[in-house]
Amino acid sequence: LPDSILEFKARFHNGAINWEAGANKTFTFFSDTLLPVRCFGSDTFGLCPNIPDTFNITLQVDLSQEAGFDPLSDNVDIAGDFSAWNAAYDATYQLTDPDGDLVYTGVFAFAEPLFIYKARYHNASGTNWELGLDKQVNFNNDTVVPVRCFSADTLGACYVAPLFNITLQIDMSQEPGFNPLTDSLDIAGLFNNWTTTYDNAYALSDPDGNLIFDITLLAQSSPVEYKVRYHNGSGTNWELGANKFANFLSDSLLPVRCFNSDSAGLCPVPPPQPGISFFTNTQSALESAGTISIGLVLNPANSVADTALILLNKGLGLQNNDFTTHPLAVNDSLELPIPANTDTVYFSFIIIDDQRVENNEMLTFQLLSTQANINISSPNQLLFTIIDDDIPPINNYSIAAISSQNSSGLADSIGLTCRISGRVSSLDFNSGNGYDFHIYDASGGINIISTQTINGYQVGLGDDLSLVGTVQQYQGLLQFAVDSISILSTANPLSTPSQISQLDEWSENRLVRIRGLRFIDTNMRWTNLSSGTMYLPASNGPDTIMLQIEAGTNIYNNPYLTGYFQVTGIGIQRDSLSPYLHNYYLRPRQYSDFTVINLPQICISEIMVESVHPTAINGDWFEIYNYGNFPINLNGYRFGNDNIMSQSHSINQNVNINPGERIIVVDAPVPQDTIWLKSWKQYGNGPQMLIPNRDFFGFPNYKSTGDEAYLYDALNHLVSYVKYDANAITSGYSLQFSNNGTLLGQSLIGVNGSYLSADGDVGSPTDYRPFSIRQENNLGITIYPNPAKHLLFIESSTGEQKTISLFDSRGQLKIEMQAQNIREEINVADFPAGIYHLRISQEGQEINRKIVITK
Repeated sequence: LPDSILEFKARFHNGAINWEAGANKTFTFFSDTLLPVRCFGSDTFGLCPNIPDTFNITLQVDLSQEAGFDPLSDNVDIAGDFSAWNAAYDATYQLTDPDGDLVYTGVFAFAEPLFIYKARYHNASGTNWELGLDKQVNFNNDTVVPVRCFSADTLGACYVAPLFNITLQIDMSQEPGFNPLTDSLDIAGLFNNWTTTYDNAYALSDPDGNLIFDITLLAQSSPVEYKVRYHNGSGTNWELGANKFANFLSDSLLPVRCFNSDSAGLCPVPPPQPGISFFTNTQSALESAGTISIGLVLNPANSVADTALILLNKGLGLQNNDFTTHPLAVNDSLELPIPANTDTVYFSFIIIDDQRVENNEMLTFQLLSTQANINISSPNQLLFTIIDDDIPPINNYSIAAISSQNSSGLADSIGLTCRISGRVSSLDFNSGNGYDFHIYDASGGINIISTQTINGYQVGLGDDLSLVGTVQQYQGLLQFAVDSISILSTANPLSTPSQISQLDEWSENRLVRIRGLRFIDTNMRWTNLSSGTMYLPASNGPDTIMLQIEAGTNIYNNPYLTGYFQVTGIGIQRDSLSPYLHNYYLRPRQYSDFTVINLPQICISEIMVESVHPTAINGDWFEIYNYGNFPINLNGYRFGNDNIMSQSHSINQNVNINPGERIIVVDAPVPQDTIWLKSWKQYGNGPQMLIPNRDFFGFPNYKSTGDEAYLYDALNHLVSYVKYDANAITSGYSLQFSNNGTLLGQSLIGVNGSYLSADGDVGSPTDYRPFSIRQENNLGITIYPNPAKHLLFIESSTGEQKTISLFDSRGQLKIEMQAQNIREEINVADFPAGIYHLRISQEGQEINRKIVITK
């Protein structure tokens, strides 16, 4: 165009003429000119502005922790500028949960680069917007936004707090209105909406009857706010004080807390009320008993002399000539002097036997008053029963004769009144408050019980007694409620306790001993026991033995045992449900019943359960390992796959196993033991082996379907116990165990000394090859054994020429030889024990290995 001014407009044609908008476009020019780009319709230069692209945005919102959300009825959607933030549910922008995992998703098309929204759910209560800021998504392509927790301003699934087991313990022993036989006890809190009615889901129980009730809750966060209450005919009885808080950071056994208390601790036992009372409210004796002492207690002791007035009320049939008292009662009144500064006082009740068969006779002593007006405390009456024994002799029975029971463990002789005799085998666990001790005869044992002392008898170990009473049974334990005790002799020696490994019906009421125990939970210690009873589980490996430790003994104030021990005691039973064939306990009598023992540090470390050995030899074996610091003689040791003594196999040779040494017990008698050694490439090493018909008889034949292995020392202590099931077994692979009997798994070539035997088994008998048998680089050379004792073998996959050199630790050449055999052997029997260096040169390559020679 000629210079000067160009005026124009652009247009496009598509069946019509489409002129660009704006004024006519004009440009002034004076030479050849390239005008800048101008956007169609624009009056100024410049590229057309970008029109945002639209992309698919996938949102994922986690509603799993939203308390008010109901996935069965509520609808979920999003809102933003794109919907004018309309509060009503908008199905166009709904989120759905097709897989039911409570993560709601939706895919929406929006123009880049920014998308602002909030999620909400809709139900009968209205629209429930998520909290926090508006949520933003920046994008420039199709985007899957990671999961975001509802109401969170940052990405990530909702945090789910872990659940913890929280055990609460409530002491109800001092709550006067609570009756454990009829009342029910539970807790309330936010977890059950503070319901005012009894909630069985949150009930507390007291299985051991010590009035300390407990419950275990599943809780997510600390603290748990609650209160305890008990329910009876009077209604619901909430504990006093503020709401209680259980604080925790993990599974927790919270300390005992007294009902109504805001702090931890057992309920304080109120001091006895000052006053005077009888020792007990009932007492009895045979008509032939003669003189009986009847006691009263003063608390506190009186500081001056006094006199108590006691009235006598004779029951039906009792005459004045049937008894007398000292001091003498006059007109059915007895004046009892009370010396100054005394806390107990007695009077004598003398029964006069009329030698006639008659009914039992009763006399009530009533404490009426004292001259100094000391408070009369309870019991202020004593009902004394005179049991007529002017009858034909009561039948004598052995303990076994009254111990028979039916298939449910229920004694056949319950309610039988008879006479038995036996020797005292325990202390009195009631400590003078009646009786609770054990006796035995040649046929068995029984628990002797009474609510009162009889003729002032004090229980002594070794006393031979004749007793009259009635057969009872409590929680499966056979008991004899005694009415009469005659001492035949005293301080006799006790029989040797029976050695057992587990408690059962046979051990009930017998004096038994269990060896090789250690406590399972060292946090439970009898040193914490000041009253009541503690149950401590102990284990000898396969079995758990429950020890019943009672505060009335001298055990709790002596040192707790942290290692292995043996314990003597009385076998008892505490089974509250039929059949009465479970829940057996051992009841130690005193601290001297415990003896600390040091078990040898020896274990079963490996078992070949299912060998693939192709010869007539079974090929099965197991390994014994001395992991301690002292040599052990195995003579008298026993092993087997059953803890029954008669089914075990005894080692009958003096076999010493040194510290760090391993020996093999193999099912391969002479001469097959040599074949077994060659199969495992142990020839020349001279490992110790125990074989049948020479060192022991029989072999356990460990089952591939799962089995156990036991090793006892010469004193019958269980020193090693291992166990496996069928899933652990693969034919031809041995099983390896740790020193404490934990299954480590199958043997793997090159791990823990394991290697492939000549017949295909994999294992590490004697662990002779800590470096394993392995192929060295690409020469295909195998060196074994290492350590070596007599012969060192070098095997090649080919017969290539090679140079073999052996140097001592100072670098002096001891052997150098040219070899081309597939297997070469070097005799090292005369070499001093120590570390040597082996070098093999072949085809321009060199192998260097450290070799250990032992003696």
